[in-house]
Amino acid sequence: MPQTVLNFSVEGTNESLTSNAGTILFGEYLKAIGLHRLCNTSLPLPQSNRGYMPFEHIQSLLLMLHSGGRVLEDIRNIRQDKAIKETLHIKRIPASESIGKWITRHGLQGVYGIETINRKLLERYLKPIQEPLVLDIDASVIFSQKHTAVTTYKMQSGYTPMVGHINGGYVIHSELRSGNIAPADNHNEPHKPNHLK
Repeated sequence: MPQTVLNFSVEGTNESLTSNAGTILFGEYLKAIGLHRLCNTSLPLPQSNRGYMPFEHIQSLLLMLHSGGRVLEDIRNIRQDKAIKETLHIKRIPASESIGKWITRHGLQGVYGIETINRKLLERYLKPIQEPLVLDIDASVIFSQKHTAVTTYKMQSGYTPMVGHINGGYVIHSELRSGNIAPADNHNEPHKPNHLK
């Protein structure tokens, strides 16, 4: 292509290209922290040798969310991105239906497995911190059109989960709540894991 004003050239290539280069860096980070080992030892394994390993589900979800996905169907963007799969050496990515069934099938067992993984990562990252640890508990808002969602204080249907985090970045616990429950409600009640009113 002839140049006119700007000093650049355009060339063709047969290499795989992606607009999600940051997602590849995030994928390398997941490998570096050993998340595959944590997932495959803390979450239920497949019942057959053809099933997907837990990390294959979790990695797909995390890559999808990191690249801006908002619903399970957005997994297809990762499945269709050859550069991401080649660079991260991903051989298999479950379809959105498979991931949805996997999440539903394991229910609370899967939630407890994720909590175990989070606890192990927190122990690793909080141990070397020299400054005082500050716990902050705050509500978030997740807008949703699910049939169980109710109107939040922002006048849209959804949920208002409570999130506890340390030093502004390390999430130590969360509790899913209906959208019509105020953040200050039920502070003195005994904790009920993953309680949704």
